Amino acid sequence: MTNTPAIGQHPSAINRSIASLEANANNTIIVHYTCSDLSKSPTRVTSIGLLLRSDGETRIFSIKKEAEMAGAGGRLTENQKNLFEKAMLKRFYRFVRLNQNAMWVHWSMKDSTFGFAAIDHRYRVLGGVKPSVVLNERRIDLSVLVKQLYLPKFEPTVRPKGKLLAIAENNGLSVINGVSGKSEANLFDAGNFQLLEQSLICKVNSISSILDLTIMEVQNRNAVSSPVRGFSLRNLLTGWIKWIVFASLAVIGFFVKHRLEALVQKPWPELGKTWDAFSTLLNTL
Repeated sequence: MTNTPAIGQHPSAINRSIASLEANANNTIIVHYTCSDLSKSPTRVTSIGLLLRSDGETRIFSIKKEAEMAGAGGRLTENQKNLFEKAMLKRFYRFVRLNQNAMWVHWSMKDSTFGFAAIDHRYRVLGGVKPSVVLNERRIDLSVLVKQLYLPKFEPTVRPKGKLLAIAENNGLSVINGVSGKSEANLFDAGNFQLLEQSLICKVNSISSILDLTIMEVQNRNAVSSPVRGFSLRNLLTGWIKWIVFASLAVIGFFVKHRLEALVQKPWPELGKTWDAFSTLLNTL
């Protein structure tokens, strides 16, 4: 990550989260989803994207895919949207049930407006029963980890596509296919399902890449180093100590050489050879 400020106030909590992710490296799932306009009711879940960190596979659950499998063409009626949304969520919860032990990394899916609770509620509204919810202890909100690491400088000043994509773009990640949540809602209403899916894939990939950067940052900080400047603080201090010792010995050697010359009246060439040997020794420090 760029422009690194001081570490947040909960380094132990961050370390625990990163340790859990490292211990479950082959059983970690990135999750994000798209929905209709949050300011309007009901808020429909239009697609859910998953990225399996074990092999990089991306899976998309969407109303569009359910409609295609049912052979429904053209613009969907509201009843069809409800039917296919419920089928999509049922398929998603079947996947969750088979992956209860996975770590689920998300970006600010934290409440009943936008989050796991919102998806659970929507499924029940559509008539779904007993969804296999993602357990709280298996969820990690990456936006919280990043905020704890970077504090005030976490906030991008300009973010027309949203905070997630702004941070991704600031760190050199491609977000060309990503759009804001509001734009995703408009894409669904307009029937532009392909562009909607591309934006969702862009976001799950961005979350995965930011997770990689976050893990690297925490590891480097724990090793007392700075990945931004590209040097290790430990090595830097060792280098300074080496030069201080070298300079001190050089000064001592200079006075010793001239003192010996004055006391024993050795010819200069011989003393020069002695000094050369001494300098060679100093350079090995």
